[in-house]
Amino acid sequence: MRASGWRRTAALLAVSALVAVGCSSDDGDAGDDPTDGGTDVAMDLPADVQAIADSGTLRVGVKYDQPLFGVNTPSGVIGFDAEVARIIASHIWPGDNPDDHIEFTEAVSANREPFLQDDRVDIVVATYTINEARDEVIDFAGPYYVAGQDIMVPKGNPNGITGIDDLNTADYTTCSVDGSTSIDNFNEMAPDGETITFDTYSKCAEAMNDGRADAVTTDNVILI
Repeated sequence: MRASGWRRTAALLAVSALVAVGCSSDDGDAGDDPTDGGTDVAMDLPADVQAIADSGTLRVGVKYDQPLFGVNTPSGVIGFDAEVARIIASHIWPGDNPDDHIEFTEAVSANREPFLQDDRVDIVVATYTINEARDEVIDFAGPYYVAGQDIMVPKGNPNGITGIDDLNTADYTTCSVDGSTSIDNFNEMAPDGETITFDTYSKCAEAMNDGRADAVTTDNVILI
């Protein structure tokens, strides 16, 4: 069950250098199609992207425990973010199977900027909110998805939590993730609230299920 939350913009893709990954137009003309008559057409790539193309591999940081966005399965990484990475790869190597060129690495909220800064990955596609502090150290492409921050509570909502104000007390414990904008937003809006944090949201869900937390807060699509 969800309690009411608040809205914010989430950009889910970050890159280690400014990379043009596509364009759109209001009139939706044929120029939006990377192919011409079914024939693969090579694109003029920026220098940084050309270096990736020459290497043959796009190194992608993605969440491994985010159903709908990034989940590591025996058959590979699946989800919305993973598919965005595959779309990018299909523009770098048109006509090839994107999975032949992608190397996925698990990224959690706290290590997304370090992975980019340390050249561990080329791009991060991992439920990645745009904000000014992050924009100082890495470059964003997007946003390509807009989400609202929300609150998840146990089935039946036993504590009757209806919004952020109800959590602005030490009587309840709210869980979120280290290095996320969600915990920063919560601390700003509920300064008297009690919090616990982990490196992944799946651990927050476990904490709520076993009674260590009364609520979980992050983007609504993650909570779903």
